Amino acid sequence: MSLLLKVKPLVISPMLAERIGLNEAIVLQQICYWLEDTNSGVDHEGKRWVYNTIDEWTEQFPFWSTDTVKRSLTSLKKRGLIDVKQLNKKQHDRTNFYSINHANPLLSDEGNLPSSKGATCTNREEQPAPIEKGSLHPSMRASCPVLTENTTESTTEITSTPSCQVASQPDREVVINDSAKKVLTHLNQTTGIKFQFSRSSLENIRGRLAEGYKPAELMLVVDYKHEHWRNTEQAQYLRPATLFIPKNFPGYLLSATKWDKSGRPPCVNGKWQRDVMAVSEVDKETPHGFRGA
Repeated sequence: MSLLLKVKPLVISPMLAERIGLNEAIVLQQICYWLEDTNSGVDHEGKRWVYNTIDEWTEQFPFWSTDTVKRSLTSLKKRGLIDVKQLNKKQHDRTNFYSINHANPLLSDEGNLPSSKGATCTNREEQPAPIEKGSLHPSMRASCPVLTENTTESTTEITSTPSCQVASQPDREVVINDSAKKVLTHLNQTTGIKFQFSRSSLENIRGRLAEGYKPAELMLVVDYKHEHWRNTEQAQYLRPATLFIPKNFPGYLLSATKWDKSGRPPCVNGKWQRDVMAVSEVDKETPHGFRGA
């Protein structure tokens, strides 16, 4: 797949980036996108608020670490460019909601944050806000273009038409993302562990799918290693970071394929119950890179 963009890039104001910093301008423009180009978020005290977890923000900026995203949001808050509040009434729900302070002088005059009121955005789907029913007015989360995980650079563009546009997902990336979630769901159902759809849980799965492995092959590895490791000390390694890491996965898949062709014989006390089942060397050791974990 070519790295040349065939979709609209993330657009920010160069003047805004000069005033508040490039990272802060990119994050602020993305908040603007959610607030103005979509129906996401809630209305509260005469302002519009949008919520995303730190992991969800980070997935929208795949060229940054989680710490970079946190620093950018903290900088925007300290400089009064955004307001951050926990609007839920329930004490255990500490979801952060974000709103832009358009009255901040850094956004005034010629440096106004571009408005996206004229932007068109269709094909929206409902996103119930995580708030107590009746306390706030929930809106919709848009399935409009958002940054994809394979976007490798941000682009500034001087434009006479203000915009809050972000890059849309190529069809192949959508398929990979959906397939990765199916694989992780299968892992959760098989092991009884509840891994979240976070970047850390999905990145190795997406990586193997991008290499051409099929979702069924990843799920076969899950079945095989679950049978092999359950009720043993190695059961702790039934996790995406071990099963789908590049140096482990090919060996696991080879053994899993042999196991499947042998009729999926059971494993008792670490030993397969049929002589025809050949276990590769990689399965006789503690998972590489995880000794003493």
